[in-house]
Amino acid sequence: MYNLTTVTPETAKDEAKEVFDWFADKPFDIPRSFEIAALSPKLAKKSLEVATYFGAHETLSFPLLTSIRYAVSCAVCLDSCVALNGDILKKCGMTEDDLEAVANKQEETPLEAHEEVLLKFVVQRVTNPEAGCTEAEIDAVRSHGWTDQDIYEATYHGFFVLTPAMIERSLSS
Repeated sequence: MYNLTTVTPETAKDEAKEVFDWFADKPFDIPRSFEIAALSPKLAKKSLEVATYFGAHETLSFPLLTSIRYAVSCAVCLDSCVALNGDILKKCGMTEDDLEAVANKQEETPLEAHEEVLLKFVVQRVTNPEAGCTEAEIDAVRSHGWTDQDIYEATYHGFFVLTPAMIERSLSS
């Protein structure tokens, strides 16, 4: 539970209300992180802009991006994000066994083979950033058709999950 008074869809006003209204027709619940993010409506809108950008991404599929969020959330024990993204992946047709594969090994998932390569790369980068990566590791991802922009943006997306996770932990009891 947050130790700050959060903003809910029912109490939101003006710009914060606009953020919550965006979720109205979505097939998933409003992420809990937006209840605290809405304390700063301009930052909440920026987060929503990033989410909207990824939601319409030309090369990174919705199941891949959701799998990135799910795997990273599992790795950092962000339960609310695990539940949300797990539900979304189930709506995409994934089973409990599929979710376990996404979370634990990033192989033998319903994703396409080239997507699994990028998923595994991103999870390794996000969960162990101090290890860095080699040119050979980047080349291996490129060899599956991914561009440098795809690799950067998928990695950014993985790290994007960490911000609300760390804020949630630091401002909760």
